[in-house]
Amino acid sequence: MKTHHGIPMDNENIVYERQIELERTLLGMAIKGKEPKKGHIMEHLSRDMFIGHTNQEIFDLIQDQYKKHGVDRLNPDCLINDYQGKQYKTGVFEALIELGYEFITDVNCDFYIKRIQENWENRMAESCKSFEDFKALEENKKKYELPDEKNISFINDYDDIMKLESIYENRTKKEPIKTGYNSIDNNIGSLQGGDMFIIAGATGMGKTCMMLNIAAQMAKTGKKILIFSLEMNKEQLLNRIVSAEVGVSAANFRNGELTRTDQGKYWDFIYSDEFNNMNIQICTKYNITTAEIRNTVIDSSADIVFIDYLGLISGGNKQSSYERVSEISRELKLLAMETNKPFIVLHQLNRANAERKDKRPMLSDLRDSGKIEQDADIIGFVYRPAYYNEQADKTLIQLMIAKNRHGIGGVDCNMSFRPISQKISDR
Repeated sequence: MKTHHGIPMDNENIVYERQIELERTLLGMAIKGKEPKKGHIMEHLSRDMFIGHTNQEIFDLIQDQYKKHGVDRLNPDCLINDYQGKQYKTGVFEALIELGYEFITDVNCDFYIKRIQENWENRMAESCKSFEDFKALEENKKKYELPDEKNISFINDYDDIMKLESIYENRTKKEPIKTGYNSIDNNIGSLQGGDMFIIAGATGMGKTCMMLNIAAQMAKTGKKILIFSLEMNKEQLLNRIVSAEVGVSAANFRNGELTRTDQGKYWDFIYSDEFNNMNIQICTKYNITTAEIRNTVIDSSADIVFIDYLGLISGGNKQSSYERVSEISRELKLLAMETNKPFIVLHQLNRANAERKDKRPMLSDLRDSGKIEQDADIIGFVYRPAYYNEQADKTLIQLMIAKNRHGIGGVDCNMSFRPISQKISDR
């Protein structure tokens, strides 16, 4: 049974929650986005496309302002002032204030508009009982078509089918983006551009170790890697990557205590073609913002982006940590979609699991934000049983897949862990 904030949810509830979140996102864009986007949103949506009663009321209020004043008064302050003179249902005023505080970016607003429209079209199509009903629906859809969709229609001839077949064949020819670990890839499949893969874990559990091992595995296959490290400098990261690859102690290297044999292994690898062909870029700018991350990603040629870790990204004008992390999570997901690259993002857990008898993490343990659960396509928890139980296998490290939007969740990827060199390998 899937959960949301620890509450069991069936499929219908999950679909409903996602729809409500889409609606709130677009309403926020309509009052906090850039002026051209505000009008664009209002021209391509209608009240009927919203299913949340409170969201319908807020849309009515925004639409009323838009019809009277254009985009000039589409901002939280004007809407709240205008609200006070009207009669709306309970909860609308509070929801409107919340929208005013929530961070909204209008990047990919067409993506959200299209999702809302598609859901509305599906609901309307289910209620159609005759050809005339479908014809009326098609005419109604034309009122809200996005600019780049004017020439799009239902598949209705052989050429359309051939186009779909060509698209499928091109996709199958693309090399899938794998982590390089069979235990992970067999469970999650390949990563796609736009995916956000959250790797979370308690302090000291091995999140950074997992990230660096996956990055190195991907780099060996020719993938271009971009790592944002907000905790460790470039030299520390390189030392950990090399130590894991050659099987020596990263701590001993840092302390100048490597044996002559281990020194030879270390430097031989540093000057090897294998290491120099690993295309790994590292950005260690502290207090980095999502805007700076965006600029760096766009300027790079990276295939995959790693971030260590979400909680250290600067930005946001929110009063609470929950709101700030929610804002950053949303921005990273949108950036992954905008750049069409997989983002593997590290995050910490709160202390709830440490207080339970069963230390295995769960989704409700994600620190600061349930929004991360919604934004992420895949969520994996790094867990080492020996961290809590001295009798457990010290070589076992697990990546527990708690959520997988594109496949099956609730599976454990069991791997081997060498504590001294911090090397992770398939079992």
